[in-house]
Amino acid sequence: MEYVGFVSTRHESYTCLLNMKREIKFRVWDLKNFFWVDPKRFRLDGSPIFTPNFYQEFEIQQYTGLKDKNGVEIYEGDIVKIKLATPNGATYETIGDVTFHEGSFKLGNYPLANYIGGEEVIGNIHENGDLLK
Repeated sequence: MEYVGFVSTRHESYTCLLNMKREIKFRVWDLKNFFWVDPKRFRLDGSPIFTPNFYQEFEIQQYTGLKDKNGVEIYEGDIVKIKLATPNGATYETIGDVTFHEGSFKLGNYPLANYIGGEEVIGNIHENGDLLK
């Protein structure tokens, strides 16, 4: 593996030793006006465009590097429908939202990568939160 750089989160900093081969992309939700904002409006390098209240005004969601069965990019905050199989072979569908926790994108308590193959993005937590009820 090749050393890529230093990654900093809100709580801790980690040295990244992975040679990432996925596109790093973000989307931004305006928490006050309730719409998606073009991420190009922001410079994500810590420059002064970030106001002291930035994280109270906007939510940044990162692209997971994965696409659903229809080719739709999966981001943090997306609501995903998946089909699971029980040990006896029965199948059922469940719905959950994508989060980033403990260093990986997750659907429920498990890494999103565990589900690759049949998942489908059906909405997001901001516009379709009622799907999770």
